[in-house]
Amino acid sequence: MRLGIAPSRSFPGTWEDILNFALQEGFSGVEFKYELPFILPERFPQGMLNRLAGARVEHGLVYGIHGPYVNIGSPLPYRWRAAVDEHLRALEVAQRIGAGTYTIHPGFVESKYATGELLARGRELTARALRELTKCSEGVTLCLENQNPREGGKAKCAARPNELLEVLAAAGGGIKVTWDVGHANLLPGGVLGFAREVGLDKVAVMHLHDNRGDEDSHDTPGNGTVPWKELLSLFVNTDRSPMLYLELRAEEDLSRGRDFLERLARKVQANLIR
Repeated sequence: MRLGIAPSRSFPGTWEDILNFALQEGFSGVEFKYELPFILPERFPQGMLNRLAGARVEHGLVYGIHGPYVNIGSPLPYRWRAAVDEHLRALEVAQRIGAGTYTIHPGFVESKYATGELLARGRELTARALRELTKCSEGVTLCLENQNPREGGKAKCAARPNELLEVLAAAGGGIKVTWDVGHANLLPGGVLGFAREVGLDKVAVMHLHDNRGDEDSHDTPGNGTVPWKELLSLFVNTDRSPMLYLELRAEEDLSRGRDFLERLARKVQANLIR
């Protein structure tokens, strides 16, 4: 089980501070968010990228980049173009530091204007964006994330498994899935229903956090209704384990989440061996 961290944007520091915390706590990898406040000019010196690249090799870490929260499903051509261009800039950063995966959010429509037709067009435009990004993604696996279905004010184009699969089919081969467990827990079929519909073979990255099924609260694993034991049994003792990133807010939550999951994984593994 490869366990890393993907701190939220409330983390009080730079990407280097995140890296130092990961090393101090013995995590296997880091998913960096290419987003404010981390990419403010004063917090994003170019020399930092070289140092991150060197540290990855020196410590044998796995890196991922979470792309910017821009709308690649916008029906307005100039907004769609601007969103894709921002992803292209972030993708260059991913390649520069040696990230293996690049996570992308599908498009969305403002809830008050959302229609089935506009959401379907958003999925088409998301697939079109993925096809364009694929041309520039050498060395990096693009991963489409299942969205939070309950975020206020936005209707999501691909929060549900069937919608995600529709986009992947239209985008062509080579695109994987970032499975956000907390987001899946908000759906009627829950986490295990999502796994059955999408299939683990498509999942390259997982975002781990908990909630009680009513809001995307990003709680520490074990403090909500996510069925962690059943979830871990899907890939413990198999050769199909994706990279797992704790997507939490505070340093102490990241450490507590790791301890909980490692204890539970040992129990699951022991039961599977018997």
